[in-house]
Amino acid sequence: MLEADLYPVIGNLTITDITAPILLTALRKIEQRNAVTTVHRTKQVAGQVFRYATPPEGQNVNLHPI
Repeated sequence: MLEADLYPVIGNLTITDITAPILLTALRKIEQRNAVTTVHRTKQVAGQVFRYATPPEGQNVNLHPI
C-alpha cells in the first residue's frame, strides 16, 4: 500500500515538504483504480505518520538530527 501507492508520489520529500494537495494527488491516483478501501487505509496510515512526525504546538523538534 505505502510502497506501491504513496512512496512514488512523496518518497523523495521530507515530512515538512508534504502538503495536503500532494497527499491528495496520491490518494486520487488510488481512487482512479476504484480501490476505495485502499484509499481509506492509506489516508489513515498517512495521518498516523503525520501525527507522529509533527511535534506538539510550541515545541521545536529537529527531525533531521546530525
